[in-house]
Amino acid sequence: MTTVDHVPTTTRVPTLRRVDARHVTAAACALPIVVLGVLAWKQRWVADDAFIDFRVISNLHHGLGPVYNAGERVEVFTSPLWVAILWATSAVIRIVPLEWLAVVLGVAATLAGLSAAARGSLLLWRATGRTGLALPVGLLVLVALRPMWDFSTSGLETGLTFLWLGGSFLGVVRATTKPGRWPRLSAVVIGLGPLVRPDLAIFSAGFLVALLATAPRDRRAWGLRLVAWAAALPFAYQIFRMGYFAALEPNTALAKEAGSSDWSRGWSYLKDFVDPYLLAIPIVLIGAFVVLELRGGALPRRRLLLVGLAPVVAGALHALYVVRVGGDFMHARMLLPSLFGFLLPVSVVRPSPRGRHMLLGLGVAAWALVCAVALRAPYANHWSTGPIGDEHAFYVIFSGTQHPVTLHDYSHAAWAQDGQLLRQASQHSRALVLRIPVFGTHVQPNGSPDLHSPQPVVASAGAIGMMGYAAGPNVQLVDQLGLADPLASRTRVGPVVAPLSFLYAVQPGRDRYVRVPARRRAGHEKYLPTEWVAARFGPRGEVSFPGISLSPTELAAARRALQCGPIRRLLTAVTAPMTPDRFLSNIGASFSLTSLRFPADPLAAAREVCSPRAG
Repeated sequence: MTTVDHVPTTTRVPTLRRVDARHVTAAACALPIVVLGVLAWKQRWVADDAFIDFRVISNLHHGLGPVYNAGERVEVFTSPLWVAILWATSAVIRIVPLEWLAVVLGVAATLAGLSAAARGSLLLWRATGRTGLALPVGLLVLVALRPMWDFSTSGLETGLTFLWLGGSFLGVVRATTKPGRWPRLSAVVIGLGPLVRPDLAIFSAGFLVALLATAPRDRRAWGLRLVAWAAALPFAYQIFRMGYFAALEPNTALAKEAGSSDWSRGWSYLKDFVDPYLLAIPIVLIGAFVVLELRGGALPRRRLLLVGLAPVVAGALHALYVVRVGGDFMHARMLLPSLFGFLLPVSVVRPSPRGRHMLLGLGVAAWALVCAVALRAPYANHWSTGPIGDEHAFYVIFSGTQHPVTLHDYSHAAWAQDGQLLRQASQHSRALVLRIPVFGTHVQPNGSPDLHSPQPVVASAGAIGMMGYAAGPNVQLVDQLGLADPLASRTRVGPVVAPLSFLYAVQPGRDRYVRVPARRRAGHEKYLPTEWVAARFGPRGEVSFPGISLSPTELAAARRALQCGPIRRLLTAVTAPMTPDRFLSNIGASFSLTSLRFPADPLAAAREVCSPRAG
């Protein structure tokens, strides 16, 4: 009888297959991220709103504080963290223009955010027991959208938003699958949400709930410590905001009435994002895929399910909030974080080896290809004057260059030219400029040396980004639309009579005064009549301003209103020298000053704020 020794049957084939699967997965995840990087760079640009942040950062470098106008403490920026990052980076890297730093950091943050989202979703699916080839279905949806290409740069904080969302999600998944120091670090990162954008507090709450689910039942104190870690930095900044700016929220939120409701306009904003790109198709396909996966395999543990659901629910609530406040005038921008959060757990998926599951993934890929190549908003690549516009196209046309990034790239644009002329005027004389021709080629000072301002030149304007950055710190720019002005931001929303160029993007030669109904274009709903500017900064007594038609009655009413209780307290809070007593006084006054509203019409405002009931 012949004996045969037992021979091990282990071969290297499975190992090779596992290695191949990992390589294929890595390549599949990296490809859409690289493609987005290329497309974002191809669309590189900087919006006028970003130059508002740049002026604040310039003032920080000049030792004037985080303000838009020297000597006037107004929180004109929406993202304190983005301003802080740009300020710190520009302080170290001085040879690179601030505009380019914002573009590069925006793209880098976007790509890092997608990478973190991919890693987090891979770990989440791995924790459910699924292995093998992965499909980047969620990433494909994001990369296929033209607005993602546009707002990965723009100079705004959108890229940082994506990084924070992806990083917070990855942190929560890590804390759930590999407990250790991750929960504490994740809590700190999650708490940064309101400092990236105030509306991201919705996501912070969702991520924090998921993180607290990792706390053992017998260690509730540990969960309370996580809440404390998450709240520490936002709480500290809120105290600073109340004491320094005398407000409970950024001035941009006051100007846009972020606490009000306009469901009709918000619904139009949502449809303007969903309909052109047929977004219902990939959402339905991905939803069907998830349902089939959950039905076909073991239901994930409760904690894993909660981690997966938290960003989905938060994304839906965030979209609902955007709809409630009436959306925005920039196409899709405010809803991109909603969609990003909604897709976080399916950024990358590991499907079961079933044909119909793979077909659903291929369906998303087919939609992504069609969307990237052919699907656009109806006004894409045009100069839009409607409630919602293609901001990238507007600034390309406005600047006359394909990639308007630096102030120099906008050198032929009227706003930048007016800013340069204001800077020149501030070097030679004192003047009050009550009307800047937005599309003109000259600035005609129409004030007198008797100017009630520490700055040599005070000018009123409606587009304050590149104009303010070009003008420099010796020019006080009064934003009559309210983003950077403490008075205009606290006027009530209502029908206004204002220059068309202040409220909408109009082409040269079409500027005129019009009566605009309330709540048409988000962020352009308030207008501070010029009489307020003349009353606050101009000489006292009966005066006339060459080239400007002011109502003597309204001018007198504005002067009276400026001396009455609520408005006088507001201006004192934001202009008086900052001392410990002023800081503490502002904290107490921040509640009433945040809720303060008065009519834009000087006559009505004087009657209201000067009445005995106004105090």
